[in-house]
Amino acid sequence: TLISDVVAGIFLVADDAFEVGDIVVIDDFRGTVTEIGLKTTKLEDTGGNVKVISNSSIHTLVNLTNALSLAIVDVSIPYEENLARTETLLVQRLKDMHKRVNGIVEGPYYKGVEDMADSAVILRVIAKVKEEDRFQVTRDIKRDIYIFLNENAITVPYPQLTITQGPNPADHPEWVDKEKEENKAQKEIKKQQEESRNTEQVNDVK
Repeated sequence: TLISDVVAGIFLVADDAFEVGDIVVIDDFRGTVTEIGLKTTKLEDTGGNVKVISNSSIHTLVNLTNALSLAIVDVSIPYEENLARTETLLVQRLKDMHKRVNGIVEGPYYKGVEDMADSAVILRVIAKVKEEDRFQVTRDIKRDIYIFLNENAITVPYPQLTITQGPNPADHPEWVDKEKEENKAQKEIKKQQEESRNTEQVNDVK
């Protein structure tokens, strides 16, 4: 195992697959390369967690630093909103968004209707960024678009609960009278049952 790790480490360095500072995904773990040794490679994720991987165990690798990454933002608008108007205003907003959002290398671009969900139409916006900036740029684009929606009185859909109130018995006196009659009948039946049980108990004593 030691020999396999050392040989794999030599090939990693010789092939220049990645270097310290690159952001990579190795076996579904995403992190920044902090150390490349002959035996192991160390990655640190955004939460500060460090993963030590044996070089011979590296079977799949994606170097995210070699090319620009996509910052993807989905915008929800209600079905009642005018889609054509929203798209026109959104495209105009995107033209100078790079001046307000740092880290955008290319774009942003409006890609169209991504989905028609249960209560909203989903619009997609993308921008090309460096991988290390992807999360922050995504947050900043969302903030800018939210401000844009408010400025143009475009509603953001949110879950709603509709409660229907039943009729008021006070508005229907006949219901009250019927309920009284039913209660009176139930009391009479209960009284008869008690009298019957008392009679049976007296007969048993005799």
